[in-house]
Formats: sequence, C-alpha cells, structure tokens
Amino acid sequence: MTFTAMANLSSLYTKLKFLKKIENITQPGAAQKMKADLITVTYTKENINFKANVVKPIIHNLKTKDVKVKIVGKNGEEVKGKLEIVNENRVNFTSAKQVDDAKVVIEGKVKKSINPMIVAGEYLIRAVNGNKVNKPDLYYSSGRVPAWLHS
Repeated sequence: MTFTAMANLSSLYTKLKFLKKIENITQPGAAQKMKADLITVTYTKENINFKANVVKPIIHNLKTKDVKVKIVGKNGEEVKGKLEIVNENRVNFTSAKQVDDAKVVIEGKVKKSINPMIVAGEYLIRAVNGNKVNKPDLYYSSGRVPAWLHS
C-alpha cells in the first residue's frame, strides 16, 4: 500500500484573496505602483479665546500641512480671519474680531501607517510560498521492515 500527497499552491492563489493580495504587494516594484492610502485625522479644542487682529498659534500635532481649519464661535457662526500654516504641527490664526469660547476643529490627511510586523509576515509568507508549486511528498509503504532498521 502506498500513499502520495502533493499540493499545488498556484490553485490556492486564485481562490484565496489574502494570498493574492500578498503576491501583488510583495512583488518587486509594487511600492511604486501603489498609491498612498490617506486617512483623515481630527484635532478639536473648545473654549479658545481670540483677540481682534492678534495672532493665535494653534498646535495640533497632526503631522501634516494638508489641513482644513474651522473655527466656530459660541453662538454657532464661523469666525472669519487669516490662517497661516506654519508647519505640519502648527497653524496661526488671526481673528478679524474678538471671539470668546470658540471651538477649533482641524482636519488633516496623513499617510496610513503600516505595522512593520504585518509587512514582515507578508514577506515571510511570500518567501515560504515563493515558487508557488510546493510538492511535499508523504510516502507510506506497508510491508516488511528492512533488516538494517532492527538493530
């Protein structure tokens, strides 16, 4: 009696989206082809006072210059003024009039960070399945045991 088992992983690649995704993102040059995923982050602070024609620095620490700033007074109307983006963590706002107890909402778009452990795992899976056709052979034979195994 003889058993032989073979696995063809290329048929698995067509059926499992997870393996197909790993194959596509770990190919050489895939990083240049993929566009960066952006996520929206928000900074909110309430009870901020603005004096007329005085620069008020707002430190938001969102790590992006691609920001939208909305300042709303306590009566609900938007505050008019001049906005200056200083760096990726700070903006300066100069209000046209005196505003007390305003609410500041800053939204920014940043690159989605990827966990390095996930990247390492994906490349490990790619390395293990690198040739796409693995043929592990399981061989079992029943019969007499050779004499050299008895000693």
